[in-house]
Amino acid sequence: MHPRKTLRAAAVEIIRAAGTDAAHRVYNSRDFTLNTNSTPAIVVYTLGERIDSDQQHEGGLRRRVMDMRVECYHTGDDGADAVDEMAWQVENALRAAPTLGNLALTTRLINTDMAFAAQGEFALHAAVMHWDVTYYTHPYDDGGDDAGV
Repeated sequence: MHPRKTLRAAAVEIIRAAGTDAAHRVYNSRDFTLNTNSTPAIVVYTLGERIDSDQQHEGGLRRRVMDMRVECYHTGDDGADAVDEMAWQVENALRAAPTLGNLALTTRLINTDMAFAAQGEFALHAAVMHWDVTYYTHPYDDGGDDAGV
């Protein structure tokens, strides 16, 4: 399993365990059906990853920085306040577990974007949190596939 998948799953479990306002509706995917009955919700996914050129040694450790997004969604009149609160809950949960269970070197919040969309009576509020997750990988001895450190 690629380390990105393991890291996302760890982030989801940490956020679920924190008891956010999204309760059990914390998803490890950007593919989910959103409607008024599915919020509040939190979605965790990876947008990209870069490899540190100073730590990219052939046959050795690679330092990677994963761009992880955590999106908090809520509908309704109090949606803006609700996503602010959920973003604060997520921030506190991940700040309390910056290594994602000893899987990463660091997890650092870079910024948060706020979004709003409305269609008819459906109003959607979102907080999109940008996280850098730094971790190392090394090659397997039996074939060269990367494995998390």
